[in-house]
Amino acid sequence: MTLPRTDSDSNIREQVEKLAHELRNTQRELERVRLERRVSPMIVLLLVIALGAALATGSVDAQTSGRIVAPFTVVDKTGRELLSVVTNDAGNPSLRVGLVTLGTGASGGGFVAVQRPNGNIALALGQRDGSFGLRVFDITGDKELGRVSEAKAGGAVFVANDNAGKTRMLMSGTGELHAVDASGTTRATMTADGAFSIRNKGGTTVAKLAESSGGAGQFQLANSGGDAVVEAGLLSTGAGVVRAYPLGLGGPAGNLVGVGAPGTFIMGFLGSTKK
Repeated sequence: MTLPRTDSDSNIREQVEKLAHELRNTQRELERVRLERRVSPMIVLLLVIALGAALATGSVDAQTSGRIVAPFTVVDKTGRELLSVVTNDAGNPSLRVGLVTLGTGASGGGFVAVQRPNGNIALALGQRDGSFGLRVFDITGDKELGRVSEAKAGGAVFVANDNAGKTRMLMSGTGELHAVDASGTTRATMTADGAFSIRNKGGTTVAKLAESSGGAGQFQLANSGGDAVVEAGLLSTGAGVVRAYPLGLGGPAGNLVGVGAPGTFIMGFLGSTKK
């Protein structure tokens, strides 16, 4: 004797047929994408696993053409999480696979975060303070050790920090290189126009090596207040000169060729012009 099928039986059978149809369509689409090499085989596998889990739990909405409704989690046979898709309070989505997370941040830009085996963040790629960049953190995940990002002045900037998270070296896309001490004071700077300077702990430049207006080398030493005490360079005549300040002018030594009295500068001698 055959019992008549109820409306409930018909609905269940119809739903199962729809899910099977959607699964076949999805598998064909994934195979097409894989052959076109738009995604890696691992991504295809993860998508198949996610779809299979969603079908098994009935989280496929037949009214949305087979789309998987988030949030959902894919686990292995032991219950360990393999993959999850969630949205935060602002509605921004993120995908987590193991120790790697990618998604949309609070600023609206995309991000990728990589964790260490201890669960602390190691790398972060995304937007921060209005600029995009890559940041590297220490083993605790709290201190930033290095950063490559967009510079507010244009170009890129590279920042290297010490173990305490303090900046010790900065290199910008404008051609400048700055060395910083533990107190945060810049102690040495190299610029794109060929100048190298050294500062004391108070931030005052006390030594400078640069190019003169005539294209020659120029060297200067200063006291702790920044006043020049020694200069070396090239005169317009082509002779080299070294000056020690303050200059002196008196005494018999002032009559000696190339020697300022009392010995405050040394100047090269080009010799007399032949007639």
